[in-house]
Amino acid sequence: MSCEFAQSQTLSPLEKAARNIAQGRQLLQRGAFEQAAVPLQQAVRVYASEKRPEAQGEALTLLAQVEQALGRYRQALQHLETALGLAKQVGDQGHMASILGSIGSVYLTTGPADTALRYLRTSLDLAKEIGNRLLTAKLLNNLGSFFTLQQRLDEALAAYRESLELARDAEDRLLAAKALTNAAAVSIRLGQHGEAKPWLDQALSQLQGLEHTRDKAYGLLSIGLAYHDLQAALPALANTLLRDAFRAFQSAADVAMAIDDQRSSSYAWGYLGTLYEREHRYREALQLTRRAIFAAQRVNAPESLYRWQWQTGRLLATLDQPDAAIVAYQQAVETVQSLNREMSHRHGRPSSFREEVQPVYLGLVDLLLQRAASLPQRAQYQPDLKRARDIVESFKVAELQDYFLDDCVAEATAKATPLDVVSTTAVIVYPILLPDRTELLISTPNGLERFAVPVGAETVTREIRTFRHALENRTMWAFLTHAQNLYDWLIRPFTSAIASFPVETLVFVPDGPLRTIPMAALHDGKQFLIRKYAVATTPGLKLTDPRPLRKDRTKMLALGLTEAVQGFTPLPHVSTELQMLRNFYQSTAIP
Repeated sequence: MSCEFAQSQTLSPLEKAARNIAQGRQLLQRGAFEQAAVPLQQAVRVYASEKRPEAQGEALTLLAQVEQALGRYRQALQHLETALGLAKQVGDQGHMASILGSIGSVYLTTGPADTALRYLRTSLDLAKEIGNRLLTAKLLNNLGSFFTLQQRLDEALAAYRESLELARDAEDRLLAAKALTNAAAVSIRLGQHGEAKPWLDQALSQLQGLEHTRDKAYGLLSIGLAYHDLQAALPALANTLLRDAFRAFQSAADVAMAIDDQRSSSYAWGYLGTLYEREHRYREALQLTRRAIFAAQRVNAPESLYRWQWQTGRLLATLDQPDAAIVAYQQAVETVQSLNREMSHRHGRPSSFREEVQPVYLGLVDLLLQRAASLPQRAQYQPDLKRARDIVESFKVAELQDYFLDDCVAEATAKATPLDVVSTTAVIVYPILLPDRTELLISTPNGLERFAVPVGAETVTREIRTFRHALENRTMWAFLTHAQNLYDWLIRPFTSAIASFPVETLVFVPDGPLRTIPMAALHDGKQFLIRKYAVATTPGLKLTDPRPLRKDRTKMLALGLTEAVQGFTPLPHVSTELQMLRNFYQSTAIP
């Protein structure tokens, strides 16, 4: 029996709980979140059984930090709500203000925004009321983050400035560095570039000499990202800013290694690899990126792992290793699909799910289509074409899952019948907008075919927006030129290829800006598309079930305004339309 084990056997439950709290804090600061949860959960149980509400609340607050770092926001909120109740029970207003601020921070990530603001305002008012200046500084920094997400940048900058002054008064250098970095990032977005670099320099100096912690490592990472963002705005200082970013990322790596924080190490090595990639030093970038992957895998951190798998794919593609690049991209896509749908841990600047991961999916699609184009035989390129289409389809599903925070979307699509096996007289048109070209995947009775148009996504998007705006003016035909341009890009390339088939319907599976326009209104110079084909649109091949509904099992509620009521005039033709529905289905009319 070891001395440490023997000593632990003689400790009282409360002493063991205190030790668990210390251990949990230490693991939390190392980024070892899964390991930190275990002793903290044990401490919560002991303090609950021993009727120690203050200590139980502290343990719950730490446990909520762990859950939040792991993207488990519902669990984090549950712990914080329980801790808030305990703080109210003992009348600890300082702890109440801190917990309210933490709840606001969770809602800041998950939404809704008005709930986040309500909690942040309440906690800030309480912190000011009790005169806790350090807590007020922290909450002002969080409030600045709320304003930043809401694009209220002037208010965000004011909040960060106030937080900075209070942090300096309290001599909290870590918080001062965070406020300086956030203020610099907002200044960059406001175009106030001259102020940003001095603030970043000050933030970097604030962190020098501080104890090595995860917070320090993340502070250095944020400073490095801001230096990197500033390069484009200050080209005369580009080399200096590059060196500054490199120094910040390298310092973050040193801190992370010193405390064995694999998550921070992963970000530090990965961002260093990004710098080398931008400088066209691809082999060095690849070496650093592989270190980042190894670190992320050690602690099961998919939120960073997919970034570096994607980066590996880009680097291998640039180094003319397309097959290896495809493998890396496939790994990145699989990692994204494994992410907890609540996981919004996006280190650096906030962005939407689409902005964050769509380039990963499209990068893989691009490589698959390029490889398909290089293969001469149908049997050789068909698998890559099908795989490319499936990848785009899986992104649509992932986007819906992220939006609804619900994996039931995937379960529903798994039961749906694929659209391209339902009808033999329909051709599926699958447009894919890539940066340098537009790819059209056409599903014919002979299989998939691809047609590449040398018009990139930006140009197509601009034309779509102009077309849509012109369509709204129904007294003019200003839309016609744009309708013809879009027809030339999206329809004409494949018309001769389907001429020999008995095609009655074109079914479009649009994405992005293509969702906003009626495809039937495209024009070949003589007639609209709808004059030649029936036109249908679906969000995805598997997102809807295309089979006809069984009339004997269909239930419908049809409503229409047939008489003037409350100042509203009756809708034209509604009576006729309702009568047609009654002819199709057994119905009961209710006046």
